[in-house]
Amino acid sequence: MASKKLKATAAANELYALLIQTKAESIAQNMPLWVHFLKSSEQSEADLWSIQVTNRADINDSNATVLRHMKGEVLKGIELSLNHSNARIKFDNLSGMALTNGTIKIQPLSDIASYINIRTHSVSGRVIVCDVGDINFGFGACPK
Repeated sequence: MASKKLKATAAANELYALLIQTKAESIAQNMPLWVHFLKSSEQSEADLWSIQVTNRADINDSNATVLRHMKGEVLKGIELSLNHSNARIKFDNLSGMALTNGTIKIQPLSDIASYINIRTHSVSGRVIVCDVGDINFGFGACPK
């Protein structure tokens, strides 16, 4: 259990860093950026995610440029789910604010009730990481 907890914590830290870098980069480059969550369609890699930062809402757009890429190995062996529309998060080029509301759930084991939430808020533009459940992952409890 301890290694799964550490793996989930490391994945949350890496994903949070990617989101914060994307916020800053959207301002620095003065262009909106999108973080796309792509789940492998390969049956043997059903739990393998890839996360890409691009300059387009449609990742298949011929003008889309991948600026950053988070490899799925970081997320392998843990549960990841999100409720962001179209499995992507948009960051504004003027303020760096996250323009979509949603939650990314990172869970070390599918059969336990404790997990890590990474929340984005379009009104405040904030990205927060917090713990849900009895296990302390080191991020602090999620606000109610």
